[in-house]
Amino acid sequence: ETFLDYADLGDSVESVENLLRRHRDFEAKLDAQEARLEAFNASADGLIKHKHADGHYIDQRRKDVLQRRAHVRQMADIRRRKLEEALEYQMLKRDGDEMIGWIAEKKKTACDDSHRDLTSIANKLLRHEAFEAEIKSNRPKVEQINLTGAALIKRKHYESDNIDRMIRRVNKE
Repeated sequence: ETFLDYADLGDSVESVENLLRRHRDFEAKLDAQEARLEAFNASADGLIKHKHADGHYIDQRRKDVLQRRAHVRQMADIRRRKLEEALEYQMLKRDGDEMIGWIAEKKKTACDDSHRDLTSIANKLLRHEAFEAEIKSNRPKVEQINLTGAALIKRKHYESDNIDRMIRRVNKE
């Protein structure tokens, strides 16, 4: 239960992936204990069926263990979903940050005053055409960022405000 109380959801794609990997290991350990839990339950059933003197205590103890186990499973499911959401957000954030950086770099190129020098104009024209093609090829990435962000916001993602700000920033650039 202490493992599931860990509130950190990571601050990068890599850190969230590591947390998810550790969480999946934890869930695998829970799954591995399932046979032990079934044996415990069957043993308790047998003792109660044979009217053990402490049958009432055994039944109560079994109910407590099963209830606690169900609670741990539920908490594990919630934690996994939160980590999966965190991964979606971190991936979108990474893509948005990369796109904003790329746009800033291209703005510098677009504002370059070297076009005033008329020597080697053909070479500059080729560079300009390549620049336009590169911008055009990145348009689907911007559209994907918008679509993914809008879908996360529609699902009421816990980082919806940050997602909205990031999308507006990408589109503004």
